[in-house]
Amino acid sequence: QHLRTSVATFEALPEHAGELAQALIELSLVLARRGSLDDAEGALGRAESIAANLPQRGTVADNAATRRADLVRARGDRQKAKAILEPVVARMLAERGATDRSALLAVNLYAGVLHELGELQPAEELYRKAHEGLLATKGPDHPETLATLNNLLMVQFGQGRRRDALPTLQRLLDVRRRVLGDDHPDTITTLSNLGSVQFLLGDYAAAVPAFREASERILAREGDQHPAYAAILGNLASAEREVKEFASAIEHADKALALRRAKLGPTHDTTLTLFAMAADLRRFVGESQQAFEQLQECRRLAQEAKPPQIANVYRCEMGIARALAELGRLDEAEAMFVRCVETWEAADKKLAARGQLGKVDKELADLRTRMGKTPPK
Repeated sequence: QHLRTSVATFEALPEHAGELAQALIELSLVLARRGSLDDAEGALGRAESIAANLPQRGTVADNAATRRADLVRARGDRQKAKAILEPVVARMLAERGATDRSALLAVNLYAGVLHELGELQPAEELYRKAHEGLLATKGPDHPETLATLNNLLMVQFGQGRRRDALPTLQRLLDVRRRVLGDDHPDTITTLSNLGSVQFLLGDYAAAVPAFREASERILAREGDQHPAYAAILGNLASAEREVKEFASAIEHADKALALRRAKLGPTHDTTLTLFAMAADLRRFVGESQQAFEQLQECRRLAQEAKPPQIANVYRCEMGIARALAELGRLDEAEAMFVRCVETWEAADKKLAARGQLGKVDKELADLRTRMGKTPPK
């Protein structure tokens, strides 16, 4: 509301075009953080038009370019975001130095894009640069310093340094609760990240309450249309599955799936990953036929996606094979498991390397033993 008032004030003062553009950029940031990407686009578009007519490029244009990259990233085009940020970050660091707040925030954003693209080593270096710069200028408890620390921890976690990240992440959560409060978006993000680390370390009983609290707090603060809500719900469903809270897991997976479909479409990779999990969960409550039918539909969508979602095809085929085995259709299950072995080879190797696509060799051998066949050596 203060930013909207600021925009209205500067609109009446033509000599303050630069301040108007900056207020629109900041408004775009807040709108995006609340999940209103279309409104954020509108505010940023106005800012870019104003910045293009300013006498000098300066800070406003660079800030607008940084915000544009962030919106492009939020829409899912990380390669385009990287292309925007690379020259902007280089110019900002060269012109303003490694202690300028806007430059450091752009560095942090650039690191985030590289992180999501799987370029972990350069992402870590940039996260560290942003964290050290903000630590020196803003202090250890400033929200922006804490945000870069959180990001640095998560990329280190992605490189396999998992147990080292857990105590620091817990301390980060404690600081954010104290400094920002329990309901601040950054606190909720850290709580969700803590749940993710606990989940990947196999501590599912600890991950469930972390995800549950994070989902409840983001829902109360921002409503169910915020993109973080669907993401956390999906993680909660995964954790609940591991602790055998199947009814609750199905409820949360279905809700997250409906939100993802409405926001991202039926063939987006995130939607299909959720669909595969939600369908497969039904096997655990005795609904193997329904699981089989839904997994077939999910596989069809994954195959028809452009480009085809091979990793999600594999997830669906694993579930189909398991459902067929539970339905007593053992020959069909065996054939599907054999197909899974082939699909795994074609799936995203990065996903496979991260352990997100496990092999089915043992399940195939166990099924053949059940069928009275001698498993191959």
